[in-house]
Amino acid sequence: KFTYIVHFPSIFRHQLQQIEMARVWFALVAFFCLTARVGAMKTHMSSRAMAPATPLKVMQALLSELQTQAVAGVNYSRQIANWCRDAKANKVAYSLVLQRQAEAAVSAAKQDSLEEQRLNNEQRLLQFTISQKQQQLSDAK
Repeated sequence: KFTYIVHFPSIFRHQLQQIEMARVWFALVAFFCLTARVGAMKTHMSSRAMAPATPLKVMQALLSELQTQAVAGVNYSRQIANWCRDAKANKVAYSLVLQRQAEAAVSAAKQDSLEEQRLNNEQRLLQFTISQKQQQLSDAK
Protein backbone atom coordinates (compact mmCIF):
# COMPACT_ATOMS: atom_id res chain seq x y z
CA LYS A 1 0.00 0.00 0.00
CA PHE A 2 1.53 3.28 -1.09
CA THR A 3 0.65 6.75 0.08
CA TYR A 4 1.43 9.66 -2.19
CA ILE A 5 2.00 13.01 -0.57
CA VAL A 6 2.11 16.05 -2.83
CA HIS A 7 4.39 18.85 -1.75
CA PHE A 8 4.20 22.06 -3.75
CA PRO A 9 7.51 23.89 -4.01
CA SER A 10 7.31 27.46 -2.73
CA ILE A 11 7.33 28.89 -6.26
CA PHE A 12 4.15 26.95 -7.08
CA ARG A 13 2.50 28.04 -3.86
CA HIS A 14 3.32 31.63 -4.79
CA GLN A 15 1.81 31.12 -8.24
CA LEU A 16 -1.31 29.58 -6.68
CA GLN A 17 -1.61 32.61 -4.41
CA GLN A 18 -1.28 34.91 -7.41
CA ILE A 19 -4.02 32.99 -9.23
CA GLU A 20 -6.30 33.27 -6.19
CA MET A 21 -5.62 37.01 -5.91
CA ALA A 22 -6.38 37.41 -9.63
CA ARG A 23 -9.70 35.63 -9.11
CA VAL A 24 -10.55 37.92 -6.19
CA TRP A 25 -9.70 41.04 -8.19
CA PHE A 26 -11.69 39.77 -11.17
CA ALA A 27 -14.69 39.24 -8.91
CA LEU A 28 -14.26 42.71 -7.42
CA VAL A 29 -14.09 44.35 -10.85
CA ALA A 30 -17.22 42.48 -11.92
CA PHE A 31 -18.92 43.58 -8.72
CA PHE A 32 -17.90 47.22 -9.30
CA CYS A 33 -19.26 47.06 -12.86
CA LEU A 34 -22.53 45.63 -11.62
CA THR A 35 -22.92 48.24 -8.89
CA ALA A 36 -22.09 51.03 -11.31
CA ARG A 37 -24.78 49.80 -13.71
CA VAL A 38 -27.33 49.42 -10.94
CA GLY A 39 -26.51 52.86 -9.61
CA ALA A 40 -26.79 54.35 -13.08
CA MET A 41 -30.12 52.71 -13.88
CA LYS A 42 -33.20 54.81 -13.54
CA THR A 43 -35.97 53.25 -11.57
CA HIS A 44 -39.62 54.06 -11.18
CA MET A 45 -39.23 54.21 -7.42
CA SER A 46 -38.86 57.48 -5.68
CA SER A 47 -35.43 58.56 -4.54
CA ARG A 48 -36.56 58.14 -0.93
CA ALA A 49 -37.48 54.46 -1.43
CA MET A 50 -34.20 53.50 -3.04
CA ALA A 51 -31.05 55.50 -2.50
CA PRO A 52 -28.44 55.12 -5.23
CA ALA A 53 -25.36 53.13 -4.33
CA THR A 54 -22.56 55.56 -3.73
CA PRO A 55 -18.96 54.51 -4.27
CA LEU A 56 -18.31 55.11 -0.58
CA LYS A 57 -21.07 52.71 0.47
CA VAL A 58 -19.88 50.14 -2.04
CA MET A 59 -16.32 50.40 -0.73
CA GLN A 60 -17.56 50.18 2.86
CA ALA A 61 -19.55 47.06 2.02
CA LEU A 62 -16.55 45.54 0.25
CA LEU A 63 -14.19 46.37 3.09
CA SER A 64 -16.67 44.96 5.60
CA GLU A 65 -16.89 41.71 3.60
CA LEU A 66 -13.10 41.55 3.27
CA GLN A 67 -12.74 42.10 7.01
CA THR A 68 -15.25 39.33 7.70
CA GLN A 69 -13.36 37.01 5.36
CA ALA A 70 -10.05 37.96 6.98
CA VAL A 71 -11.42 37.21 10.46
CA ALA A 72 -12.74 33.87 9.21
CA GLY A 73 -9.33 33.13 7.68
CA VAL A 74 -7.56 33.97 10.94
CA ASN A 75 -9.95 31.72 12.88
CA TYR A 76 -9.41 28.91 10.39
CA SER A 77 -5.64 29.37 10.60
CA ARG A 78 -5.84 29.28 14.38
CA GLN A 79 -7.82 26.02 14.25
CA ILE A 80 -5.29 24.48 11.85
CA ALA A 81 -2.41 25.63 14.06
CA ASN A 82 -4.09 24.06 17.11
CA TRP A 83 -4.64 20.83 15.18
CA CYS A 84 -0.99 20.80 14.09
CA ARG A 85 0.18 21.43 17.67
CA ASP A 86 -2.02 18.60 18.96
CA ALA A 87 -0.85 16.26 16.18
CA LYS A 88 2.77 17.04 17.02
CA ALA A 89 2.14 16.38 20.72
CA ASN A 90 0.43 13.08 19.86
CA LYS A 91 3.35 12.11 17.64
CA VAL A 92 5.81 12.78 20.48
CA ALA A 93 3.64 10.85 22.95
CA TYR A 94 3.27 7.89 20.58
CA SER A 95 7.00 7.81 19.92
CA LEU A 96 7.68 7.77 23.67
CA VAL A 97 5.20 4.92 24.14
CA LEU A 98 6.79 2.95 21.31
CA GLN A 99 10.26 3.62 22.70
CA ARG A 100 9.19 2.34 26.13
CA GLN A 101 7.62 -0.73 24.57
CA ALA A 102 10.81 -1.43 22.61
CA GLU A 103 12.90 -1.05 25.77
CA ALA A 104 10.53 -3.38 27.63
CA ALA A 105 10.82 -5.96 24.83
CA VAL A 106 14.63 -5.77 24.93
CA SER A 107 14.56 -6.14 28.72
CA ALA A 108 12.19 -9.14 28.50
CA ALA A 109 14.45 -10.77 25.89
CA LYS A 110 17.47 -10.30 28.20
CA GLN A 111 15.54 -11.79 31.11
CA ASP A 112 14.51 -14.78 28.98
CA SER A 113 18.12 -15.30 27.95
CA LEU A 114 19.32 -15.13 31.55
CA GLU A 115 16.56 -17.50 32.67
CA GLU A 116 17.54 -19.94 29.91
CA GLN A 117 21.16 -19.84 31.05
CA ARG A 118 20.13 -20.43 34.67
CA LEU A 119 17.99 -23.42 33.70
CA ASN A 120 20.82 -24.86 31.56
CA ASN A 121 23.21 -24.50 34.51
CA GLU A 122 20.73 -26.22 36.83
CA GLN A 123 20.30 -29.03 34.28
CA ARG A 124 24.08 -29.52 34.07
CA LEU A 125 24.35 -29.50 37.86
CA LEU A 126 21.52 -32.02 38.15
CA GLN A 127 23.16 -34.28 35.52
CA PHE A 128 26.48 -34.01 37.34
CA THR A 129 24.78 -34.84 40.65
CA ILE A 130 23.04 -37.86 39.07
CA SER A 131 26.30 -39.12 37.60
CA GLN A 132 28.03 -38.67 40.98
CA LYS A 133 25.26 -40.61 42.75
CA GLN A 134 25.47 -43.39 40.13
CA GLN A 135 29.26 -43.50 40.61
CA GLN A 136 28.81 -43.75 44.40
CA LEU A 137 26.28 -46.55 43.94
CA SER A 138 28.56 -48.47 41.60
CA ASP A 139 31.51 -47.96 43.96
CA ALA A 140 29.42 -49.20 46.91
CA LYS A 141 28.52 -52.44 45.10
